[in-house]
Amino acid sequence: MKKAYKLDFQKIRRKTQVKDFLSFELYLKNIFSDIAKREWDEKEQKGIDKISFIEYMNIPFIVGEKLFNSFDKTKKGYLARTEFVNGIISLYVGDLEETQKTVFNMLDFDNDGIIIPEDSRLLISFIKNLSKPPSGV
Repeated sequence: MKKAYKLDFQKIRRKTQVKDFLSFELYLKNIFSDIAKREWDEKEQKGIDKISFIEYMNIPFIVGEKLFNSFDKTKKGYLARTEFVNGIISLYVGDLEETQKTVFNMLDFDNDGIIIPEDSRLLISFIKNLSKPPSGV
């Protein structure tokens, strides 16, 4: 009988835990300002659009799009500073429930509060294929 692998979330958190929360928050605010300045003029620094967010995060488009959409609480098509900062903080520093909610929102394609196979099939198949390197690599 095969032994089931259990992910120890708390152990992972301890290894990757941000020690100085206030510095991390200030760092994220500075990053937000830098990215937003590239998109908007100085007077109307609205936020970060989806493409800029995905480029900054340096993640595959479909994963980045779902993460962006889970952070974009106002559904305006760009991330305001609080959405960006709070989203990153909840993902990297948040507790298990906050991280679960972010992942759930990424898998809930139609935002109906329920994950069904059709909602997540594309994202799961994409993530599954990330673990398989292309032939010849």
